[in-house]
Amino acid sequence: MLTRTTTLILLAALTSPSLAQPDSLIRDITIVDVESGSLIPHRDILIRGDKIDQIADANTIKSDDAKIIDGTKLFVIPGLWDAHTHYSSSPDTFGPLMIAHGITCARDLGASTDHIIGIRDELKRSAAIGPTLWVTGAIIDGDPPIWPFSEPVDTPEEGRAAVQKLKAAGVDMIKVYSKLKPEVYKAIIEEAHKNKLKVTGHIPAGVSIDEAIAAGQDCNEHLQRFDGEFIAITGKPRGPGIWGDFAGWGYYPEIDAGKLDALCAKIAKADMWQCPTIIVMAGIASIPSGAGAKNPAMEYVPATLTSFWQEPGYEGFGRTIEPVLKHHKDMVGRLHRAGVTLMVGSDLSNPYVFAGRSVHEEMAIFQEVGIPPADVLRAATLNPAKFVNADDRYGTIAAGKSASLVLVKANPLEDVKNASLIDAVFDEGAYRDRADLDRLLADVRKTVKGDAPAPDADKVALDLPGEVIQRGRYTLKFEQFDAGSEDYLVTKSDDGWRVMCSMSPKGGMQKPYTCTVHIDNEGKLVKSTYKVLGDGGTDAVYVIEDGKYKARDTASNDAAEQVLPVPDHAVFAPPIYAAEFIQHLIHPLEPGQKREINSVGFGYMGWRLAAAPASVERLPDEQIDRPDGTKALARGSRTVIKTPGGEFNFTNWCDEWWIPYKVVITMPMGRLTIERQ
Repeated sequence: MLTRTTTLILLAALTSPSLAQPDSLIRDITIVDVESGSLIPHRDILIRGDKIDQIADANTIKSDDAKIIDGTKLFVIPGLWDAHTHYSSSPDTFGPLMIAHGITCARDLGASTDHIIGIRDELKRSAAIGPTLWVTGAIIDGDPPIWPFSEPVDTPEEGRAAVQKLKAAGVDMIKVYSKLKPEVYKAIIEEAHKNKLKVTGHIPAGVSIDEAIAAGQDCNEHLQRFDGEFIAITGKPRGPGIWGDFAGWGYYPEIDAGKLDALCAKIAKADMWQCPTIIVMAGIASIPSGAGAKNPAMEYVPATLTSFWQEPGYEGFGRTIEPVLKHHKDMVGRLHRAGVTLMVGSDLSNPYVFAGRSVHEEMAIFQEVGIPPADVLRAATLNPAKFVNADDRYGTIAAGKSASLVLVKANPLEDVKNASLIDAVFDEGAYRDRADLDRLLADVRKTVKGDAPAPDADKVALDLPGEVIQRGRYTLKFEQFDAGSEDYLVTKSDDGWRVMCSMSPKGGMQKPYTCTVHIDNEGKLVKSTYKVLGDGGTDAVYVIEDGKYKARDTASNDAAEQVLPVPDHAVFAPPIYAAEFIQHLIHPLEPGQKREINSVGFGYMGWRLAAAPASVERLPDEQIDRPDGTKALARGSRTVIKTPGGEFNFTNWCDEWWIPYKVVITMPMGRLTIERQ
């Protein structure tokens, strides 16, 4: 029952235990000093564990146990950063792709707080392949927020409380967003700074750049509110519709250069950093022509993420961006000349932004607008390290610092594009040569191919023994987005009830699957199956024996049986929306009654079973409007499941069999609506 955003509760990371390395000694390499913008040739670098142990003249460091790496024709730069990502959208592909492109560190600027902190901490402590992360957790936005994974606030007090909540959760910085009221925005920044947390994000729509400077926002993403400045300078009108402020970029050529330079000088004096993310604008601008979809890098993009990129709203925005993209680029060069500190970021997970590759493309854009290669490299290494207060460990090459390094085949100070000519990568001391990096790329291509929807996923025949009680289809929407459909069949026979579904998700990271459940007349599990369609899919079976659930995935390399004691007041909850009737068969309630249960399910975190405490409340019956325009008397219930990822609230409107007409699931990351057609 996953959609594009419910997959924020998943953590899928490729691991490579075979890459455990001895200490490494790089012989006679040229160090690129990004701080001074100069070369330091003929150096040895000794790496022990995850740190640079020594740097000395070539061929002077002695080590009997270190792996020797010939650096005579190579240049070494600090590991690169992507300073604007949404990593949790596809960690199993983003991580390997970023490492393969030399991106060893990243800022994540917006995700479900607990989930992204879990990913960050897992990357630190395990063999999971991916960059070292610094995270904001949930965006702080107005109420209602733009994105579902936000902390919505409407008053200064609520804004301060949101900062405290995020700090307690363990975030590294705070992200503000577009719908905040000016007084709430100011309170958030004040509270964040009081707690030694920097603030990045969008300058809200109701706040000018001057007001953002006065409030102390530390970094501005995507050149936010520059368009509003241009509208104010020219006195010309805002455009129509949701992208109306972009009209300001159209006025850019008409503005006196002195006024533009004065604006940049003011930003530089205030030390408000900028992360322009021009590459995401270019990606969205490529949609109307279809150029983005033809990019060879699409072979590294899961079909489910591509589905999100194809949402209709993006094409309209692309038509708005395309004619003014050159002005965005020009502004980046102007900001640099004024002394504004820049960071290289991609806004990864958005349309036609490719993990790892787009960082190099953003760097090339910086160079294209006149920024010297040394300054571009600084914007992709040292500057973001300074922003997250980690420049004591990252961003330059020195003894005692993290061994996060990229070995390249040509001098990036001559042409920053040479930073993409990667020979090898050290990620926190783990060495991967070109062959290893190519294997990472090949693994992602294989993963993406396996994630492609099965051609006839929505045509799986639904067939069960017994009398047919109901057959139908549910449509799914996450917020306003189409999230797919579920075809289902429910039957009844002397030995109990059966239900089967064929799920065809759209826009999420889950593959299509089929699921069946057979329960006896009291609601006790007899047998369930769960088959994920596509290459390498799951094929799992569930039964109860000796008072315990037993589960096994017969298609998995990890075919060990899972055994889970049946908890008190257990309800078996398969990933089938039509199976709502099971809990009401076991625990019938009258309107107003409430009961505590233990929900035992699978599918959300893979084939393995997990139990979570839940409460079920019977709501009053009510008339509801059906999608076909008719009305129906519906039985209502509310189920609240408490999980480590937050609280999941299911509100159900059901027929006389307790098979839902409609389900609304409110989650930490947004709202999913399921309706029977």
